[in-house]
Amino acid sequence: MRLRYLRYFLLAFLPMAALYLQATLFRRLTVDGVLPDGILIFVLFFALLNGDIHGGVYGLCCGLLEDFYLGRFIGVNMLTKGLTGYLLGKFNRQINPESPWVGPLGVFLGGMLHAALFGLLMLFFDLYLMDIGRMLKIFAVQILYQTMLSIPLYWWYYHSHSSGWLKPAEEEDRLWNRMNKLVK
Repeated sequence: MRLRYLRYFLLAFLPMAALYLQATLFRRLTVDGVLPDGILIFVLFFALLNGDIHGGVYGLCCGLLEDFYLGRFIGVNMLTKGLTGYLLGKFNRQINPESPWVGPLGVFLGGMLHAALFGLLMLFFDLYLMDIGRMLKIFAVQILYQTMLSIPLYWWYYHSHSSGWLKPAEEEDRLWNRMNKLVK
């Protein structure tokens, strides 16, 4: 019972830790002035290992946290991370999570999807922060940076999810499986 609460605490702590690291450590480790999106990495890992609905809800919550932290364009990160988590979570049943390349490949593809959704929202709401060429360059560098970071992080995340502190409880799995059957 206590481990379940520890799991929820860690799932809430990871995005906050990612925001903190982005604001401190990674400010010094930029690549061409670009920071990785640590929250997106954890949303994509969660979606790959837990499925579409879980990934979408976790993405919405993490995106809202990031929106409140950044303080501008409230809802953009919530929508893009939620939709990205949901769509990448659709591949949950088709992947072999034990493969060390699942995480980096998921982060690469999810990063491209997230960048496309973010760019479309910026265009749709006429929120041009910079020219398109500069924005594409930032997205490309950020996706590659995140993919490189995801290689060691996925190993830890997968092992913690399969047999550690992030492992879902059995009754929780049964409940979510029933809900997923009702939705589908």
